[in-house]
Amino acid sequence: MKYWVFAWTGALLGALELALLASGRLMPELVRGGTPLTGWVLLPLAGLAVVIWACRMLWATSYSEKRARGVLAAAALGLCFLSGGLSVCHPLGFGYLAALVLNPASNSYYQTARDAAGLWKLLEGYDAKMLGFRSHAQTQGAGPVVFYGLLSRAVAALPTTAPIAETALALRPGLTGDALAAAFARWWRYELRAEDVSSALFCGWAVVVLGALAVFPLHRLAEEIAGRRSAAVAVGAYCLFPP
Repeated sequence: MKYWVFAWTGALLGALELALLASGRLMPELVRGGTPLTGWVLLPLAGLAVVIWACRMLWATSYSEKRARGVLAAAALGLCFLSGGLSVCHPLGFGYLAALVLNPASNSYYQTARDAAGLWKLLEGYDAKMLGFRSHAQTQGAGPVVFYGLLSRAVAALPTTAPIAETALALRPGLTGDALAAAFARWWRYELRAEDVSSALFCGWAVVVLGALAVFPLHRLAEEIAGRRSAAVAVGAYCLFPP
């Protein structure tokens, strides 16, 4: 019982914070042009409710494997709504996800893959080239660079990428891929185009989905090590306390 008192207390405090954000009483700069964020705040609130419900179901002493998979799928969906909804509440809207991918201070893998003439050529003598890479790419293996390189090239080749990205960015009035590319280029001092913003936004969405799907192996591992109730706590902690 004490775990759920803690969980619901955290959920209520989170709901209160989101309500204050929506009303403009907390960080009023997030309310742009007098437009309240109440509608967008419903997304992370819905995700939060689904995650709490899923963890409560997983807390049960006995359940079938099929039921566990269904509940974990709900938890993953709730986490997507929670992460995606919080990004929409940012002043940049969905552009915030693109910024996280493009910002060399937070993620330099995308830029390293983007600047490479070819991924296979980049892998040749990779360890010797690392000192010439940006930021985090200097300290990590080739996996993240290859992941962002393949993903960004795949989504860039789709004809629907730019229209979908521009529609998502337009949820914040006045934001476009061209405007964000120009602003990001000034901030981070490297050339960017609207196509890069669209590609980065899809990469951000993909990372959110992949991160949410991690609840499946996490639950299985925690269950084998410490039991079902500990697995429920682990899933809840992973969803509610992101890195």
